[in-house]
Amino acid sequence: MASKKIWYVESNVHTNEVIAREFPDAISHIGVLCRDGKKRNFWECDWGFISKLVKNQREGQFAFSVFYRERPYAPVKPWPFLRKRRMTLASVLKKGTVKRGSSTPKASRPAT
Repeated sequence: MASKKIWYVESNVHTNEVIAREFPDAISHIGVLCRDGKKRNFWECDWGFISKLVKNQREGQFAFSVFYRERPYAPVKPWPFLRKRRMTLASVLKKGTVKRGSSTPKASRPAT
């Protein structure tokens, strides 16, 4: 059974006003302990509303962070895929995500 994620938004003052006005059903959570040990204040909302905020964030209107929880009592974690950046080959090799082609052993040719 796939787990249903619970979505949270941590925002600044202006974004808080917009969330309260546009999404009156949003539940606010104060002092939620996150996986990194910090306590944060969140708005609980659905992914559809978060995608609207992301579109407006690209225009420079809002500042916020997205967090999620996979089970009701699981730790709250930041959503890492919100801001995807392109990576250079050097940074990918440094992180070890991919390996150089020369690092794999080459098969020897049979002698004829």
